[in-house]
Amino acid sequence: MRITLNLNEKIVRTAHKHPLGVLFKTFPYLLAMVVLLILLSFSLYLNASQNELIFALAPIFRFLISASLIVDWLALITCIMLEYFLTSLILTNERVIKIRQNGIFSKSIFVSDIDRIQDIKVEQNGIIAHFYNFGTIRITTASELGEVFFKEIPDPAAFQKSIFDAVNQHDALSKNDSSALPQNLSSNITHETR
Repeated sequence: MRITLNLNEKIVRTAHKHPLGVLFKTFPYLLAMVVLLILLSFSLYLNASQNELIFALAPIFRFLISASLIVDWLALITCIMLEYFLTSLILTNERVIKIRQNGIFSKSIFVSDIDRIQDIKVEQNGIIAHFYNFGTIRITTASELGEVFFKEIPDPAAFQKSIFDAVNQHDALSKNDSSALPQNLSSNITHETR
């Protein structure tokens, strides 16, 4: 995914989903693979059966199970690629950008300016999230997006601190820029915004 940055905009931090979060999402595919492998081993037992019909259908049964295993494996790889590599949270010195790949051909991009951020909350639910240090970060903005959240982010407290630091740095630069304006222009701007 290529992102166009504004002039003087720099990427401060990026994050993808934690690998355990991706593993939890791929669990149904892994479970289906285990069931298919059990069925495949059962079909090998059917091959030794004395019934001629079962003996004749066993290779077709094995072929269908093997094809299902391949399709399930491809679905698992696709899920991992979409969840881990194409879903990200990007913090720049001017914006927070969330890119979420919803499917193979569908993607959502949420952008909020740093100066629109009102609150940042971190949630870590469960012993696994605490032990492996991942959780959900919720960013409340003054834009039309309202609240943007990113689940299963690694080290959410450090990302929260990075956002707070970027907001504070942006505020400090904004104050310095407004004090560098000529006095009469600065008073006009203040008067217009009241």
